[in-house]
Amino acid sequence: PDGKQIAFLAPDAPTEEEEKEKKERGDARVVDRDDKMTHLHVIDLETRKARRLTRGRFHVTGLTWSPDGKRIAFSHQPTPIANDMFRATLSEVSASGGRPQALTDGRGDVASPTWSSDGRWIAFLSRGVRRGGQVEGQGDDTVTVRAGDAKEGAKVWKGQCGACHGANGQG
Repeated sequence: PDGKQIAFLAPDAPTEEEEKEKKERGDARVVDRDDKMTHLHVIDLETRKARRLTRGRFHVTGLTWSPDGKRIAFSHQPTPIANDMFRATLSEVSASGGRPQALTDGRGDVASPTWSSDGRWIAFLSRGVRRGGQVEGQGDDTVTVRAGDAKEGAKVWKGQCGACHGANGQG
C-alpha cells in the first residue's frame, strides 16, 4: 500500500532430486505429481531483498494487503490440484512475518479476498462446501464478509454476487 514493498506468489524451488529427474526425462510432466506448492513472498523495493512469509504443506492462491500495510490476507488450499479448491482457507499473516492465522475452516472454496478501506472487514468469494466427499452449493458466487475481530468461521454477511466490485471498481 505504501509503494515500498510488493507481495507476490512464487512456487517452491525444485529439489536437487527433482532437477536430476527433469534432466533424465526431459520436459515430460506427471500431472498431480510434479505440481509445486506456491507461497507468499514480499520484496522490499529499496533493498531488493525478498522474504518468504508462508511455509508448509499448502498452496497459496491469492492475496490482498490490509489498507495499513501491516497484514496480508491470503487464500490457500491443501495442494495445487484443482479439486482442492473446495478445501480452501482464508488466512492472514503479518507483513513482517510470523505465524499465519486461519480465518475460515477450509470446508469450501475461498477466492478474491479484499479488505475494506478501514481494515476491519475482509470480503471473499465462496461457492460450495465439501460435506462427505460431495460439493454442495455450487453455482453463483457468494460474497462472505468477515469482521477482522470475529471468531473463526463467523459470517457477518453473506449474499449472492453476479459481478462483484469494490468501491474502487476492482473485483
